[in-house]
Amino acid sequence: MRIFALGMALAAATLTASCGGKSPAVHDALAKAGLLGHWADDCSQPAGPLDFHATFSAPAAGAGQLEFNFGDESNATIYSIQSAQQTGGGKTRLEAIDRSDGTKDEIVILQSANRFQIYSNVQSDGHVFIKDGIMVPSGTPVNWMTRCE
Repeated sequence: MRIFALGMALAAATLTASCGGKSPAVHDALAKAGLLGHWADDCSQPAGPLDFHATFSAPAAGAGQLEFNFGDESNATIYSIQSAQQTGGGKTRLEAIDRSDGTKDEIVILQSANRFQIYSNVQSDGHVFIKDGIMVPSGTPVNWMTRCE
């Protein structure tokens, strides 16, 4: 019985690796959620400290990307999206790695029509940056971003 279970586990691991693991699911989940593309606090304004821009992208296979632009390209925050899953209630859960420091984050996106908000952001060490749409350090609500044409 143990040999059978081990064989099934190896077969499942081989199948997952040969299919690219979770990679195609990232593109599919982001596309289904309608998140792919460019978003901003105010699309008519250039990115800046008071007008953040965000871009979701994902190839058909491989990790996706979420880039936040604050007006200074050298200060952009770029996440490599390892998995994406719609969880209901207009929410999409992302497992992402911050490319600047390798920190793993769980990010939940809340959507309403053609807008989205970062609803929560928790690092793998348990540090909470955003909870229920509120920035924890300051108590300030997170801005809603609108899809840009």
